[in-house]
Amino acid sequence: MPAPSPTLRDLLGAHATDAAAFCRAHPHAFLVPAAAARRGRRALALGTGALAHPIHAVESAGGPWAAVTVGRSEECDVVLDDPRVSRHHATFERREGTGEYALLDAGSRNGVRIGAARLSAWSLVPVASEARISFGGLELIFLSAADLFALAAPLGPAPLARAR
Repeated sequence: MPAPSPTLRDLLGAHATDAAAFCRAHPHAFLVPAAAARRGRRALALGTGALAHPIHAVESAGGPWAAVTVGRSEECDVVLDDPRVSRHHATFERREGTGEYALLDAGSRNGVRIGAARLSAWSLVPVASEARISFGGLELIFLSAADLFALAAPLGPAPLARAR
């Protein structure tokens, strides 16, 4: 059984005030539950409750450029324990050189959406930071490490310290 996903509080840890150190320690993107984020008047924001939500790192044991599998199976790199998610639901690919991500629906039963657009099975579609992604109805926000840190920064180090 895979280890439980860390929370934002766990990820920030000693890097609560140092964006560069956070990004060096986490050179990949993240999936944050949509329930942890809210759309402000101009941008996405995280509430203080976001500190306790599980955060999924979009990374593979195969290295920084290896494909990252997403699904219910414990063999996936990102395990989403939800009955609407297929055993192997989707795959993220990262473009070497640019670091940009693309997402592929791996023929899942309940589909993948980026925003309101449903992906065609087996087609690779670019995905940008702050995109809302639905894996069979399970909604997550895709964030770069820099954007995750920037969204967490307004929460300040005080909520992090209190929880330790």
